[in-house]
Amino acid sequence: MSYAFSDFPVDGNGLAAALDAFASASLPETLALARFDADGRLEEASDHFLSLFGYQREDALDKPFADFVMTGESGNADFAAIWAAAAEDEDASGTIRGRRRDGGLILLRGDYRLCEPHPSGGQYLILAGFDVTAESDAAAQSRNEIAALRRTMMVAEFDLDGRILTANENFLAAFGYELSELVGRYHAMFVSAAYAGTDEYRQFWSALRHGRCQTSQLRRFGKDGRELWIDAFYSPIPDAAGLPAKIVKYALDRTLERRVEQRRQDEVRYLADRDALTGLYNRAAFSRHLQELALGRVGGRDGAHAALIVDLDGFRTINDAYGHQAGDALLWVVGQRIRSVVRDQDFIARLGGDQFAVVVPLSPGDDDLPEQLAERLLREVAQPIDVQEERLSVGASIGVALFAGGDGPEPAAEDWLAHVDSALAEAKRSGRGTYRLFDQALHARIQRRQLIERELDGAIRQGDIILHYQPIVRLSDEHVVAFEALARWSHPSLGAVSPDEFVTVAEKTGQIHAMGIALMTQALQFAASLPADIGVAVNLSPMQLRRDGLAARVADLARLHGVDPRRIEIEITETAALGKAPAVLANLRALKAAGFRLSLDDFGTGYSSLSHLLLLSFDRIKIDRSFAGRFLESTECACIVDAVLGLARALGVCVIAEGIETADGAARLREMGCAYAQGYYYGRPIAPAEVDRTTLGVA
Repeated sequence: MSYAFSDFPVDGNGLAAALDAFASASLPETLALARFDADGRLEEASDHFLSLFGYQREDALDKPFADFVMTGESGNADFAAIWAAAAEDEDASGTIRGRRRDGGLILLRGDYRLCEPHPSGGQYLILAGFDVTAESDAAAQSRNEIAALRRTMMVAEFDLDGRILTANENFLAAFGYELSELVGRYHAMFVSAAYAGTDEYRQFWSALRHGRCQTSQLRRFGKDGRELWIDAFYSPIPDAAGLPAKIVKYALDRTLERRVEQRRQDEVRYLADRDALTGLYNRAAFSRHLQELALGRVGGRDGAHAALIVDLDGFRTINDAYGHQAGDALLWVVGQRIRSVVRDQDFIARLGGDQFAVVVPLSPGDDDLPEQLAERLLREVAQPIDVQEERLSVGASIGVALFAGGDGPEPAAEDWLAHVDSALAEAKRSGRGTYRLFDQALHARIQRRQLIERELDGAIRQGDIILHYQPIVRLSDEHVVAFEALARWSHPSLGAVSPDEFVTVAEKTGQIHAMGIALMTQALQFAASLPADIGVAVNLSPMQLRRDGLAARVADLARLHGVDPRRIEIEITETAALGKAPAVLANLRALKAAGFRLSLDDFGTGYSSLSHLLLLSFDRIKIDRSFAGRFLESTECACIVDAVLGLARALGVCVIAEGIETADGAARLREMGCAYAQGYYYGRPIAPAEVDRTTLGVA
């Protein structure tokens, strides 16, 4: 609020009138009014003046001017100086640093004027002002805050063209410059050359020139190329006309915080890519690495690589027997052993469970490296491991697939991984403890197997899988006493598909049950067409025997086709006989009780446990062709055949020798006391329509 003496009369009797006017509220209530005589003593004062200075009227009157001001302070004039200033300028004004009665500071800004005549003669001084203490405190606080900001922040000033005018010590220290190195240079020196030429940077300065503040987190570069991250606020400062005159930049250095956050993010990414148990990369990182290789982002477009998947053999048994703690310890050791075999540039991951992966970059001349590495891994993993005072051992199966790189179409990482998985599956099918390299031959086998899987169901339903029958003869008179039913599938594009192929697929897919019943039905129909004294031998797989109610289903089919169960011989392998699951034993015993005969096939090729013969009371055992077919040339095979025959005689069990292809072999078996034989010498498997009286009367 401003005030001038012209706002109220101050003539010869003016002070009294002014005070009366103030008292009647015709003047602002916040106006402090006082009259001092020529000696500087207070003669009269308004109530507001007295209140501001903390006096009662009777205590304030006649006090010298010096009692109302802070003495000895710079900028505070004494009464004589004020009297002189008022004498020279009738509109003299200023700010007085007043002193309250309690010693506190009060700032009074206003006008003072010499007036005359004094009622007693001479001149007197009238002081009229307003309390600006609070306003001054706020301004001081603002100044202090700005000073504090300048002490804690980086501050620099620029002209409207971006030239540096000045900068504080914080700014200089952060960017590594002396002030003399900066003044007159352009702001663009702190940004990359590429960014300085962008529209975004030009628009940034255009906005500042038009008075618009700019704020953001920015990356800047110091004298030695150091990278700084700052939170910056650019404020255009107006001139007297209100137009931008310069730009002041306030900034906080966030480089350390940014680095800490970057390290935290790096740690998060590291943990996200790592297996918690072994510290190796995990499946997600492995898949991403394959993808980057396939797209040429790692190792270049021409980089050749090999991927290996290591699958532990026998780990589940150890984990179940010794507990998860022992299993985890074993996995950790295996991870360390794999790490010790590979090179620093190779990529190692644990895919989960008991699977590990290695990706190996290949150089010219490294053609044998993947297979050499696979062999070393097999040897290293197979070494015994001491865990919880137990010496444990696991093996491994390894699949290997190559990625040659080159300029051809981008290969899919999923295809590459599928190739490795296929090679691993082939290694496991080959008996475990080995490795397989994915190649075109393996690829062709996989495609063949996939085609079989796709079309097997239709072949079963359409009856494309049929039985052929091979005669079994009595050696004493060489008459046919039975036929073994052997499944055959003639595929329109694959040609003859062996039972080893489609039975394996059927067991994998669960189609073995439907196929088994269909083939059993064919066998019973064939048996019904034969003379009553000729039997039929039918193979049942281990998976079929594990299905509850199988024996009852087979017995029902025999009744349906009017076939005496005693004419049907159920052949099972030693592997099936080993399955002592309740359902297996129940089915075999039920079949035996229903009158079906049991035959132990391929005797001698499996575990050959004598308990199998006693447990299930087999009617016959079949000596595998690997012995019976070579016993004339091999002394060892002859000894095995002789031993089996002796065992069978002692147990009262008949023996059938498989794989007989010559008359000499048949004659020698007859001499050794073998009762029955089967093989190409007596006949190959034939379709049921080809079985005639000539076949039945083989002699």
